[in-house]
Amino acid sequence: SLVLDFLRELGDSDGALRAADSALDLCAREASVSPRLKANVLRAKGILLRRLGRTHEAVQAYAQSIALLRSVGAHRSEARTTNALAYAVMVLGRYEDAIALGMSSVALDLSVGGRFQLAKTMAVIGRCYERLGDVSRALAYLARARQAHARYGDQDGRTDTLLVSAEVFSTAGQLEQAAGFLEE
Repeated sequence: SLVLDFLRELGDSDGALRAADSALDLCAREASVSPRLKANVLRAKGILLRRLGRTHEAVQAYAQSIALLRSVGAHRSEARTTNALAYAVMVLGRYEDAIALGMSSVALDLSVGGRFQLAKTMAVIGRCYERLGDVSRALAYLARARQAHARYGDQDGRTDTLLVSAEVFSTAGQLEQAAGFLEE
């Protein structure tokens, strides 16, 4: 699993896919491997597949991961994977489904007292509303996402949200606000 993550981050997609398949084969052979660990491998493989543009395969990997996480009651990991699934579904243009998945992820996070993942999820929801043409709702979700990023000190995720905010403001013709987010 770690080799998969390292190879993915180093840009060795083929090697990372081989590592994912090797890890999943090991999970199938070894009864002692926890379902949670297998779910984490599936989520990591899904991230890789989505980055490679193989989004339908990523959705399948995320769905399998979520099923395993539900079976062991790993709600925090389930929320994280559900957010990844929401993003992949958004990439496929299924915005209403992505919003529903995002809302599910938020509910899971709140049920376990998680807060850090909320900002990323709200940004995905905001982007979906923008794609559906509901700019005011998109801006409201993005504002909440920016506030959550600031509150929890998530600079990396905040940068993504600022870029999405700039895109939405630009699309809405509010170029001065868009420029402010880009500058920030």
